[in-house]
Amino acid sequence: MSTRIKEMRVREFNIPLTEPFTITLGTTYKAENVLVSVELENGVVGYGEGAPFVYVTGETQQTAIKTIEAAKSIVEGKDVTQYRAIAEELARTFRVQTAARMAMEMAILDALTKSWGIPMYQFFGGVSDQVETDMTIPIVPAKEAYEKAKHWAEQGFNHLKIKVGTDLEADVERVEAIAEAAPSCHLKVDANQGYSPKQALEFLSELEKRDIAIELLEQPVPHWDLKGMKFVTQNSGVPIAADESVFSSRDALRVALEGAADIINIKLAKASILDVVNIHAICQSYGLGLMVGCMIESRLALSMAVHMTAGLGGFSYFDLDGFLSLAEEPIIGGFKEQAGVLSVAHVKAGIGAEPKKE
Repeated sequence: MSTRIKEMRVREFNIPLTEPFTITLGTTYKAENVLVSVELENGVVGYGEGAPFVYVTGETQQTAIKTIEAAKSIVEGKDVTQYRAIAEELARTFRVQTAARMAMEMAILDALTKSWGIPMYQFFGGVSDQVETDMTIPIVPAKEAYEKAKHWAEQGFNHLKIKVGTDLEADVERVEAIAEAAPSCHLKVDANQGYSPKQALEFLSELEKRDIAIELLEQPVPHWDLKGMKFVTQNSGVPIAADESVFSSRDALRVALEGAADIINIKLAKASILDVVNIHAICQSYGLGLMVGCMIESRLALSMAVHMTAGLGGFSYFDLDGFLSLAEEPIIGGFKEQAGVLSVAHVKAGIGAEPKKE
């Protein structure tokens, strides 16, 4: 049966959160994502999810939907076995609409691997079939952060990620409270562009005074300030990760050549799936550490991230906890989770996740 794309559809994919989620860039009250489906002539349907976030990708739910509607003329009628050619044409036509492209690429690859009868992680190389995620503590008062950290440590999580970047004194107090509440957990800190280079080093100095060890500091300075981030990297005893500074393989190459960071945090919604593979290759070529992050996404997009990063291998840091912020679960299937370990070993074909019937 033909693996040609018969129809591509898109709709709003709104998911309430258990509570508001605050970072330096803003507060989110619900996930306003998009859901794409691709139906093949052989009857197979693939699904993809995009997470447009105006503060990061520059997209809104409605602009993402309009992009996907406009892309139908490129996608429909093509064979999913031509995935790379389709993805490259989408990238040329919709260069900055990364979350929309991610959703389309994901749906196409889901349909392809379902048709081939292989799980997605094998498509990407089959290095592994599981990862271990952290759990993120948002910008909240230290006392509340303490309780959240204690709760997640008791649930078996070994890794915690702490949001900072609004007030240096309060940030240090929050990290100190979390370190006290979860002394056995590995800690990562994310400033979401909230510091100047000087403030970033001052923050790290304050942690050192308190004998608080962290695995890395993510995006300490504004995304455009590569010189500032390089200064922090060169003067820090803690690895520095670039996040918002890297949206494409070109950005990753620039960071590598400048020596601006030690690690690159890849998000599928920032780069699309095709360019994540390119960024992965650049990081491995230049000896940069690899981290994967997420937006506020359902098990569909996060399962794709598990498949891809486990399958490719080489990643040392995983931040794929977005599903734990959702007040309801609109997806069936996907990874299995136990104490932060996300496994797709049971998946027989494709991503192994799909939306619940409405």
